[in-house]
Amino acid sequence: MLKEKSMLLIFIVLSLSCAKEDVRLSVEKAWSLPVSVDQMVIASDASTETQHAHGIHGQSNGVVYLKINNPTQTADTLLSISTDICDIIEMHETKITDDVMQMERLEGGLPIPSKSTVEFKPRGLHIMLINLSQSLKNGEAFPITLNFKNAGKIEVTSHVRTQ
Repeated sequence: MLKEKSMLLIFIVLSLSCAKEDVRLSVEKAWSLPVSVDQMVIASDASTETQHAHGIHGQSNGVVYLKINNPTQTADTLLSISTDICDIIEMHETKITDDVMQMERLEGGLPIPSKSTVEFKPRGLHIMLINLSQSLKNGEAFPITLNFKNAGKIEVTSHVRTQ
């Protein structure tokens, strides 16, 4: 009887040590700044992306920030993003060149290295929502879908809030 219990205990320990954790790419902490479609507002924060998010160019644009965690052994690529609340959605990166802040559109996808976290944040990587069909009001939320080469489609909710 003792031998059988010992064998069972060894089997359980080996099973637990060999069990693989369900590790996969994830997206978290998605948020957006409030924007009114009816009224063009320029925020006191004069960063380029915030100005674009508030419609300086004659249309109401928004911005999404989030974190992509890739704990896997395999690199991935963020290929595209979609949502129903705007006409165009693009990935941008804010860069400072000769003391001038500029946004650059990212073409061809964004590499997500293995065992890494890529953060979309103010004055860095961000998602531009161009020509919004609705206002983004503080406290509200909307869905966005991120399409990855390996992980496939991941839907997240972006919560509208001030910084």
